[in-house]
Amino acid sequence: MKGFTDTQLRILEKFKLSCRDIRKIFDDYVDDELAPTLRGRLDTHINQCPRCQEFKATYTLTMDLAAELHEQPVPLEVKNRLRLALNQRLGISLPMATE
Repeated sequence: MKGFTDTQLRILEKFKLSCRDIRKIFDDYVDDELAPTLRGRLDTHINQCPRCQEFKATYTLTMDLAAELHEQPVPLEVKNRLRLALNQRLGISLPMATE
């Protein structure tokens, strides 16, 4: 953690956190980028709030499912149809894909 973001500082200054506050900095919470004091306040709120518990569970499940996705190759025909459409719509000249 390098320092507080502006959003984190505004939330830290509040007497009581709202569910909206939690959602605003939840990515920082998950990425362990919060100062211990602020993280503790989020933990306390989440542990006492059924809505935030559900949000955390849904977020965690979504991230776990996304981690299981595998990149699929885009077929050459699809690439070239997309490039042709972009060229026509934007008036540009992207070269056609060869692989």
